[in-house]
Amino acid sequence: MTRYFTHYWTNETWAWNSSNNDFLSHTAGNLFSARGVDIGDEIYVVTVIKGILYLCGKLVVGKICNRAEAAAILDSEANDLWEANEHLIASAATPSSFDLEVPSEVTEKLKFKSGKDLKSLKFSSSNYLDQQTLRGVRELDSESASELDKLLPLVTPLSDSSDYHKQDLSSEEIFPDEVFSSQTYYEGATKQIRVNVYERSVQARKDCIAYYGVNCFVCGFNFKESYGEIGDGYIHVHHLKPLSEIGEGYKLDPIQDLRPVCPNCHAMIHRSKTVYTIEALQQLLKRDKNQ
Repeated sequence: MTRYFTHYWTNETWAWNSSNNDFLSHTAGNLFSARGVDIGDEIYVVTVIKGILYLCGKLVVGKICNRAEAAAILDSEANDLWEANEHLIASAATPSSFDLEVPSEVTEKLKFKSGKDLKSLKFSSSNYLDQQTLRGVRELDSESASELDKLLPLVTPLSDSSDYHKQDLSSEEIFPDEVFSSQTYYEGATKQIRVNVYERSVQARKDCIAYYGVNCFVCGFNFKESYGEIGDGYIHVHHLKPLSEIGEGYKLDPIQDLRPVCPNCHAMIHRSKTVYTIEALQQLLKRDKNQ
């Protein structure tokens, strides 16, 4: 049975890793075996900064090994990895994020196993989390793990040791503002991979394309017609309303809210701080053609 754990990184470790926007494919420590962590368990990497809980991401444990083995798997030098007895290598993981604050109402809900009891986190004052309360490795109950999962994109399987730091693009394309989420059409939580991105439902994208086709909604461009088979099915999908204006409870309608657009038009839509509407871009194209 899957068990769920938080693993605390110090603020110094957090800052040192903050330039890493790849998948959370590895972490290290000395307490995993002592706490009962095993293959298939899920690890949430966290820290506390100025009383606020931050969530880096989640990994599914694929291998527990020593520093030298981890270096070989990650194609790294042992001295580049943390000096710890146990290194966890992920079989699946979310992207790393270093600016994801856990809302206080979620932090207050979290429960941790202590013997047969469940305990909440300790606050030194109202809404100010005690710096020591999450130190080391602590086991979450499944309901608390589900609360953290709501803040994260789905984990991506990491196919083999040579691909731990590469995105798996085998099933879908990922564009700058499109990231895998679940089939439920809820969007709005900001994440950071290489740029700021938003949760996006793969199924919603498919439903949009099934309804509108793969011709650009602005200029009519079709990649297959121009590039042949390599362009078959390729198109971006644009959210009509800026996702930064949408609350986390927003329910996406893929027909009303999404439109297929080519990368050129997609870039122009987002060209300025005020996002151009599709209609405005269509008018610009008509104006240029008539001049």
